[in-house]
Amino acid sequence: MEMLATRIESALVIEDALICARIGKCEEDTCRSVLLHYEHCKRDEMCGDPKCSEILIVYRHRRACLKKDTAPSIDGKKFVCPFCIRIRQRRSLGVVAALDHLISDQRRALRSAQSEANRNFCLQSINTWTQRKQLLRAETDRLNELASESSAPVFNFSRYQWHFSDAVVIKREPEAAEISEDATAGASAAESSTNDSNDESQDTLGDSIPGNANFNADFINQLLLAKAENGDGKEVAQREFDGVMELGYAIVDASFCAPSKAQRCLLNCKSILVHLQHHLDLQVCTQPMCTAVEHHFAHLSQCKARDKSDSCEYCLRVEERQLIRSVDFMEAEVPEAEAKVQKIINDITASFTNHPDEREQEMIQLEDELEQVEENKRELVDKLNAARHDLRKVRKNFEHRGMSTSGSRRLQVHFIKVRRNEGSTSSSKKRRLLGSLD
Repeated sequence: MEMLATRIESALVIEDALICARIGKCEEDTCRSVLLHYEHCKRDEMCGDPKCSEILIVYRHRRACLKKDTAPSIDGKKFVCPFCIRIRQRRSLGVVAALDHLISDQRRALRSAQSEANRNFCLQSINTWTQRKQLLRAETDRLNELASESSAPVFNFSRYQWHFSDAVVIKREPEAAEISEDATAGASAAESSTNDSNDESQDTLGDSIPGNANFNADFINQLLLAKAENGDGKEVAQREFDGVMELGYAIVDASFCAPSKAQRCLLNCKSILVHLQHHLDLQVCTQPMCTAVEHHFAHLSQCKARDKSDSCEYCLRVEERQLIRSVDFMEAEVPEAEAKVQKIINDITASFTNHPDEREQEMIQLEDELEQVEENKRELVDKLNAARHDLRKVRKNFEHRGMSTSGSRRLQVHFIKVRRNEGSTSSSKKRRLLGSLD
């Protein structure tokens, strides 16, 4: 038991440093070092630093347990590692506490915000992080229940070892007798303490919001409701929604941005891709685009959880754009797949002129390659046909709801082929200039 507790405490130091560096943007050497070596482990590029080896042990153990977590349960019992469950609890609780810190920062900034744009940014950030906290608290409840059901040894977390200035809540777990009475008592106590500590800042925020607006409201949902109502604000809401929709399209386009060496992206994907990576890493930076990306995915997740994706205009238009880009992407790949098939057929034909011994060996290899590329081509065509079918279904849904799809059909060209001599234009000019001086 003591050995397990020691291992957990060592792993919690790593977890705290990751949260401090990722969410808190901490520049302390200790936190940046943990983040650096953790990335080494993720990429399987370990260095010789002892810290890298220490993190690798925990990382590999958690990956191995993750496979067991996703495996089918035996006799209705789910595998629960007494080490990993505590790490997962700490991460869930820690991110909630870190988000509380970020929300407090935004509330302080909101009080001194002068422009409407800055106020809106603060409110949107608070909204995004509040939604994420709700999901994490539900996850914490689930993990607490899982720990109780699996009879994991009781473990009380130490203080967070990070560099946030705000006071944060530490999970305290009840003894075994108390756990049997209330499996989620630890999470409830943490949540109530967090709410109590934020009552004052909540009241101050309420005075800062114009009118009767609710800062927890989903901004995209607000626009959808406003433009559906008959009133003076309908046209304004429609224009704002069109702007939000264009940004949603740009996020979808960026997710499909993978130009080859012979292509160049014509859209503004580069400025969005970095924030898509932030989203995948559960990070939010201070740039408005990062918040917009979080709002985009938060809205999609919210509608999916409520089973409203098929009736939400924003979700439908995003899905349509995704399918259009997917079809466009695969249609460009089909000729390439056909060219690969034809090339191998030509190679097979050409091999008949070789020596019989060489021809037999080469034929075996080429036939295997031909079988593989033909299978790849069939899979590509099947996926393309399925995407086209789904796109027709989405557009029928549009027609059924009286919504137009004309805006989405005017698709901007994503990539352009780069000529070989394009990159050497300046050098050619220099050569011509030097020639004229001779």
